[in-house]
Amino acid sequence: MKLKINQQALIGLLVGLVVLLVVLGGLVLAFYKFYGAATGNADKNGLPAGRIEEAAGHLDRVVQPADLAKLNAEYVSDFSSITKDFLNQTAVSNDLAVLARSAQDKLLALKVPTEYKAKHLSVILLLGEIGQLAESGNQTTANKKLTELKSVINQ
Repeated sequence: MKLKINQQALIGLLVGLVVLLVVLGGLVLAFYKFYGAATGNADKNGLPAGRIEEAAGHLDRVVQPADLAKLNAEYVSDFSSITKDFLNQTAVSNDLAVLARSAQDKLLALKVPTEYKAKHLSVILLLGEIGQLAESGNQTTANKKLTELKSVINQ
């Protein structure tokens, strides 16, 4: 009889440990999903996890004075090209979320001169909002943000 009670206690303990491991695993997964480490979920600004730091790193780089004219010219050209392509594609494509993420990624890769920092960041954040709104099916608000984006781009 004593041996049977010990076996039942041991089985109960093992089942409890398995349940505990499953719960802890679920908590760890939820933590990773919350912070976007496992799935690449976007944060509240529409940037994938870790991309805000990347964008800030591009904004704060020190550039040699001789390169400033070249940097300004390249930035203006690249920014204009990326935003024009995005706006042209939104006129013919229904996949606004994909287009916004693509344009956002391209803009994040640019080196930004000091005088364009505020506008650059505004455009990146608006693209993120547009992407999130389009993904969630809120097309009316996404179109309003698209109009706002056009205004910021043309400033």
